Amino acid sequence: MRLAVIGIGNMGQALVRGFIRGGVHKPEEIMIYDSQKDKAKEFAGLVGCVYCEDIRSAVEEAQAVMMAVKPQTMEVASTEVAGAVHSDALIISIAAGKTISKLRQYFGERKGPFCRVMPNTPALVGQGASALCFESTTIDQENYCLDLFKSCGIAVRVREDQMNAVTAVSGSGPAYGMILVEEMAKAGIELGLDRDVSLQLAAETLKGAASLISQTGEEPEVLTARVCSPGGTTLAAVGVLESGGFRETIREAVYAAAKRSGELAQ
Repeated sequence: MRLAVIGIGNMGQALVRGFIRGGVHKPEEIMIYDSQKDKAKEFAGLVGCVYCEDIRSAVEEAQAVMMAVKPQTMEVASTEVAGAVHSDALIISIAAGKTISKLRQYFGERKGPFCRVMPNTPALVGQGASALCFESTTIDQENYCLDLFKSCGIAVRVREDQMNAVTAVSGSGPAYGMILVEEMAKAGIELGLDRDVSLQLAAETLKGAASLISQTGEEPEVLTARVCSPGGTTLAAVGVLESGGFRETIREAVYAAAKRSGELAQ
């Protein structure tokens, strides 16, 4: 199966590396195109993919096309692809805020199969969380897409009307965790730790807490209660978080991201 990748920025590069690393595609099965031709040619050479000088040569024999361009250039790129791609080829979009209905318009009211994906930046290190929704796809096409994005972390199936929530939780979510790590590390430095040590401890602690939740399957509140010994240090810290409205602030942040995602989709 041939996959054309249109747009090879940081996320596009990370995903292609994952597809190859995970064994979903051999490098020579992936056709690469980007308007920044030197960058595309260099990346294709590094990973062994096929560099294409123009969009037509990238997509005309592809069974699947991943649109990895920025949302603001999606309409122009889609119009170019539409003029060359097979009518039954699978179109995969990772553009934030672009609904399948909007994508169909960009592709000239195309009737073929679409997959819309919301990945997140930890895909850059193979720890991504991607949510996928489908329209007019076969079971084989859906399984293919899930396999693609599982090669870069985890991949889950959602309805398209849940995509704003996905964007708010996992799409924007890495920033919430990074702010938490940043502030924990700053406090550690103020308390006497070396910067590198404090940052490493904070980052690995957050990573470990997340792994504990995902690997044990236990509820976060149960695991939290186990750490909070009566009269202990963790309980003292959690008391400050609770009094400062930490939980409410997190939820408000997620709601704000979901609202903005909906506005961008209009």
